[in-house]
Amino acid sequence: MNISDIFQGVPPMYNVLLKQPDLGKRDISSVVFCLSAATKMPENLILQVEEKLKWRYAEAWGLTEVSCVGTTAPYTETRIGSCGKGMDDAQIKVIDEQGNTLGPGQQGELCVKGTCVTLGYLNNPEATKAAFDPEGWFHSGDIAYIDEDGYAYIVDRKKDMINVGGEKVFPSEVEDMMLEHPKIKDLVIVGIPDELKGEAPKAFIQLREGEVATEEEIKEFCKGRMAPYKVPAAVEFVDEIPRSASGKALRRLLRDKEWAKNRN
Repeated sequence: MNISDIFQGVPPMYNVLLKQPDLGKRDISSVVFCLSAATKMPENLILQVEEKLKWRYAEAWGLTEVSCVGTTAPYTETRIGSCGKGMDDAQIKVIDEQGNTLGPGQQGELCVKGTCVTLGYLNNPEATKAAFDPEGWFHSGDIAYIDEDGYAYIVDRKKDMINVGGEKVFPSEVEDMMLEHPKIKDLVIVGIPDELKGEAPKAFIQLREGEVATEEEIKEFCKGRMAPYKVPAAVEFVDEIPRSASGKALRRLLRDKEWAKNRN
């Protein structure tokens, strides 16, 4: 029998693993360290992994353009919610919309530079120019902040941000809070058209097996946990949340369908 001391997966895999009915009967004591990537791991899920599985958790961040991994942290130096520091061959910083470098705790676009970063896109100078600044920094499209010790924290994808009457709503923040609802198994938040505010959040929800819930119940749950403009304006219950092979929610697919309805 092969024994592993490291487990690597994406957030949906950990979610499924924790819900296995025979989990307590399986010997997983050989695993001491686990790693997650591809998409941000909800904080409550991290705590469950460490409490129920007794695994030390760490998160990594990266893109194809940065040779897959740009930041991570040794499992003895992890911080909940952080994807670690820049790798030995990577520098990271956060900038505002004008390109100015931001200080600790300030949210902006995460940029990376180093030998791990690609030189550009093959035969596509326009895409290369759009993604890299003159100093060679790659603009990731991820909103993040860096703390005083250099640990990075991913907030969300820049293009996924919802503009509700001038207020910024990051889907992952709302999703993390809503996942605390005992009936919700999985969900995704997207921006939909709103005549008054331009955009509004909509929740696509997959309930746990055997559970029943109403839109009013979900909205009432949200009202006590988030600002009013973050509460989903609409709720749709689905059999399953569409995800890519790497576990990322196909947010753009759902969003495009909603905006197509509005055009029709």
